[in-house]
Amino acid sequence: MTAPVPATTTPRPGADDVLVGVDLGGTKIAAALVGTDGTVLSDVLEVPTPAHDGPERMLDAIAGLVADVVAAGTAPAPARGAPRSPSASAPPASSTPTAAS
Repeated sequence: MTAPVPATTTPRPGADDVLVGVDLGGTKIAAALVGTDGTVLSDVLEVPTPAHDGPERMLDAIAGLVADVVAAGTAPAPARGAPRSPSASAPPASSTPTAAS
């Protein structure tokens, strides 16, 4: 028999302040970092629910989404004042606006 894993580990500073919230729905699974007070602290990531693919695919989808949320939440933030990349919706600098007919 394998010894049980202790429920507590050495906490990292601030680690107790952040949880991963998962919303498992019939059409999508959503997840985000959430504070202990319920405040959403990150973007909400979503994937389609693979309900008809069996329980293993469901667990894989949930685990993958949680891993993505944690990875995104622990990525270094851009430096303050760093230039942002241009928006994909912004028109190219060489284009000129046209008047509406």
